[in-house]
Amino acid sequence: MFYQLGMTSFYGPNFLNDLAELGTNMLPYTVEHFQQFFKNSPTTALTSSPIWYEERTDFSLNQIGIPRPSHPETHGYLALRGQGRITGTLLGGCLDSLHDLIYPVRYQDEPAIAQKYQLFPQDWTNKILFIETSEEQMSPATYRTYLKHLDEHGVLKQVKAILVGKPQNEKYFDAYQHVLLELTQPYQTPILYNLNFGHAYPRGVLPYGLQTTIDFDNCRVTVNEPFFADN
Repeated sequence: MFYQLGMTSFYGPNFLNDLAELGTNMLPYTVEHFQQFFKNSPTTALTSSPIWYEERTDFSLNQIGIPRPSHPETHGYLALRGQGRITGTLLGGCLDSLHDLIYPVRYQDEPAIAQKYQLFPQDWTNKILFIETSEEQMSPATYRTYLKHLDEHGVLKQVKAILVGKPQNEKYFDAYQHVLLELTQPYQTPILYNLNFGHAYPRGVLPYGLQTTIDFDNCRVTVNEPFFADN
């Protein structure tokens, strides 16, 4: 709804999962990117975190002050397809939720409401699609189905490139890559994989609608505009 109004909103940290982290501090990577809200830099580099963290399985009081299980990042950003630099504006979200706007899964009336209020964008030209998967960790078969439904709505054909968030706990890490390459093969869509946004930890900030450049040769992503306008 914010996007339809021409407002920039943000896909990033939230209160309960990030600011209220049960460890003694917010995750360092998330702090670094959260501070961009206050710096409002002319450009913002979206870098790969050197560490990734597992989701918690215990949220009881005795976990306060206990750090999340963590692992060294051994992959970094992965260019699954593409070369050179591609620039477009960011648009996307959680694949589960995007799909719910066009096909009834949880709520039978959701697609009708989304269509009435035009909540699912129709124009994806010159867009960089960003997608990730929720804590439900959908199977590769479901992943394929959801992406096919996006394709049926013209999304995969129109977008200039795709940014893909790290799967939570790295589950289906390889299988998702195969599905992405398969379904985008007719369009040869450039894809950069394993970024730190979405449901996996840690997470940075993606601003809706701002111009962004992907350097596929060096696996770098840069938001080319400040998060907030001066006027």
